Amino acid sequence: MTAIKASGFALTELMEEILTVSVDTVNENLLYTPPAFKGGCNIRNELEYSMSDQAAADRKEVLARLQTGQSLDSAAGAFASDQHFEEWYAATLTRLQDLMES
Repeated sequence: MTAIKASGFALTELMEEILTVSVDTVNENLLYTPPAFKGGCNIRNELEYSMSDQAAADRKEVLARLQTGQSLDSAAGAFASDQHFEEWYAATLTRLQDLMES
């Protein structure tokens, strides 16, 4: 915080408080960064987007079913099940394993 104050930038009281807490947090805690590994970016991307991509695809299918006159419960029922989650999980695990091997 000393370097920030010495820089000559005018800080509001609120900004000084925010920066003080931030600097203290960084200085007083051990920050964790996962180690880099071959294919790590692709694997992290798979983990980041796998569930949201599945949710978007499921939503698209539910909307299509609603357009055919199905009720919401009927259109979404298959997607709100343990089996559907397990299928997503297994597919995601397979993609992650494939990425690890490539």
